[in-house]
Amino acid sequence: MNKFNLYILFLGLTLQSYSTDTFINSPINTDGDYGYRIQTGENVVNNSIISNNGNYGLYGITPGNVTNSGTIQNKGNYGLIVYNTSNKVLNASDGIISNQGDYGFYGQNSKNLVNDGTIENGGNFGFYLDNGSVGVNNGLIKNLKNYGVRVYNSVFTNNKNGVIQNNGNYGLYLTNNSIATNYGTIKNSGNYSVYVSNTSSFTNHGTIQNNGYAIYLGGNDSLLTLGTSSNISGIVEGNKGTNTLVLVESDLNNKQVGKINFPVNNFSNIDIQSGTWVVSENITLTPPTNSGIGRGEFNPPPFKDAEGTLIIDSGKSLTLQIGINTFSTSTIVAKDIINNGTIIEKPLDSVYVTNNNFIKVPVIYIDSMTAVENKDIKDVSIVNIAAGWRGHYIVENNILYLVLDKSPVITPGYIPPDHLTEHLGGFAESIYFYPRNNIPFLNNQKIKEQQYSWNRTHAKTSTQYAELLSSYGNYNNDSSNPKYSYKSFGVVGGSITPINEYLQWGIGYGYIADRLDYKDNLSSDENINSFYIAPSISYHKQNFVTTFQGTFGYNKHELTRNITDRDDFNLEKSIDANFNSYVSSIGGEIGKNYTFKNYSFYPYIGADYVWDKRDSYTENQSYNGIGSHYAMHINSSTLSTPVSRVGIKGEYLWDNYTFNANLSWYHRFKDYKNYDGYFTFAPDVPMTLQGLSSKKDSALINLNVKKKLRDAMDINFGIYSLFNSDEYNISASLGLEYKF
Repeated sequence: MNKFNLYILFLGLTLQSYSTDTFINSPINTDGDYGYRIQTGENVVNNSIISNNGNYGLYGITPGNVTNSGTIQNKGNYGLIVYNTSNKVLNASDGIISNQGDYGFYGQNSKNLVNDGTIENGGNFGFYLDNGSVGVNNGLIKNLKNYGVRVYNSVFTNNKNGVIQNNGNYGLYLTNNSIATNYGTIKNSGNYSVYVSNTSSFTNHGTIQNNGYAIYLGGNDSLLTLGTSSNISGIVEGNKGTNTLVLVESDLNNKQVGKINFPVNNFSNIDIQSGTWVVSENITLTPPTNSGIGRGEFNPPPFKDAEGTLIIDSGKSLTLQIGINTFSTSTIVAKDIINNGTIIEKPLDSVYVTNNNFIKVPVIYIDSMTAVENKDIKDVSIVNIAAGWRGHYIVENNILYLVLDKSPVITPGYIPPDHLTEHLGGFAESIYFYPRNNIPFLNNQKIKEQQYSWNRTHAKTSTQYAELLSSYGNYNNDSSNPKYSYKSFGVVGGSITPINEYLQWGIGYGYIADRLDYKDNLSSDENINSFYIAPSISYHKQNFVTTFQGTFGYNKHELTRNITDRDDFNLEKSIDANFNSYVSSIGGEIGKNYTFKNYSFYPYIGADYVWDKRDSYTENQSYNGIGSHYAMHINSSTLSTPVSRVGIKGEYLWDNYTFNANLSWYHRFKDYKNYDGYFTFAPDVPMTLQGLSSKKDSALINLNVKKKLRDAMDINFGIYSLFNSDEYNISASLGLEYKF
């Protein structure tokens, strides 16, 4: 070889070493981190096999154009990975990325990522677009684990020839404001073919197949767009939030009829922007979760922009659930609606929580004179009408309204007939059957009677007493108040101390814990803990006894209402309320002791003025932290009433035993008042809740037997019973009396 030829060869080798184009035409096998590491700005074409046992098969930061026309076999984390490039990174039609690690094809902040070939992913992510990337799939992505394609704050298109086959949880997963469009095929044998999280958007013009969820939206307000060429097998699930289904024409030059022949769950609105769509599956639109304006709500409904037609097949129904105002009502927007089936308007229970006699809610927005003339609307059925209301619809200014009015007008205290009460669900249980009780009032009466009873005996020595008691009671009334039974236990006691020959003062106390079981549909319950103190002073002279006494009580309430929510598939929901009440009284009595050999009688009359005050409180509906249709704010209320009594106490002595019997009659002069309640959803709706219906007159029978243990100590057993035609209370007590 002469010197000239050597010079030419040296010049060629030198130029090749500084070239920005690299062609990999021979196999690369590596056990290190990188199969091949791309330099900044370097253009790379792989025509061979890159076999990598380390982390990265083909790796580049700010690379030039990258093309894989060969095979990348990766046992590490990343098959093909690039960062921060606007140049084209292509897995060509004859390219294969075979990945056993987590990421088959990964790009971050890269604007032109394209798969025309095959990605076989045995790890978690077949194709991953991360933070500011743009990617396209025209080839085959086969995923064995979690994600076929995961898109984070990026844009992705699956074109007509693109196929995503997923055996893991997610075929296509969108999150953090991502945008994706499918023209190709997404097949999933895992949980979700397409999962749209947070505020991402998805449009489909292709085929999506799944035995479970074809498309599943996240928990926020979401938009889902379907084109007329959509071929969907599986459930389209809106999930939580206010979700709108937007229907459009896929191809203006090759018009197709779109078909909704798959289940559609938990969408609030349908907007038919273009094309002709046939509903051949029963659909129920749910009310929006939010009462404000979210991504999925119309404000105002843009029905002038809707150019599409919705056709409801014969025998199929489209149900719209009607909420309390425009922005909690499911809606349809279309150019025209041809109803060969049934449009069902279902006002929710919460609609009836109002003081209004007339409700008018816009439901369907139609920019078509034929529909307005009622030629195509045909069968509109209104269901879920509450007792005392009637429902119909009217069409005004291209809008179909649901109209509800009271006929006859329901007055406060209206009680629906028995055959209608179950129909009303949480609505009736919140208004007509709100649980009330008079347990604090009865406890006050029990403590008050105990202290009066001890003052009726003139004591020249200090006397201390204490009793353990256990009670059972029952309330049964045919009014709107639910029946209830209760059990209680507690301790009462006190002391009587002489001041001089005629005067004695006393102090009584008591703690009673009550557990109430209401006999409503789902057995609501309430716990009440009552604490009382009762000071007194009495004057004894010539067998006459005059007593003045006060009682002061504090009651802690824990109420749990259980209702059936028909609006939410008859789910059982609990509503909790914690509040305090206070019962105080002041009064007195006068009586005279008639004493004989071994027995005595003591007739008496008396009166007290009682204040029974309940604090304001706000309920909390605790079902999954959502929903407040039946939770209320209850205003404070006070029952102030005189209570009179007349009775006789008898005593019989036998050996070391003393037998006592006390018979009395109580009369409460005033009824329990109604209570104002305001429902927590907006707008606030004030309602009048009925107070407890209870008889004003009650009889009391108190039987007691006492045995002297020694001079300064007695033990006693007593039965206390208070009853009227609506309720009764029976208490058994075991007590100890000590004198000094």
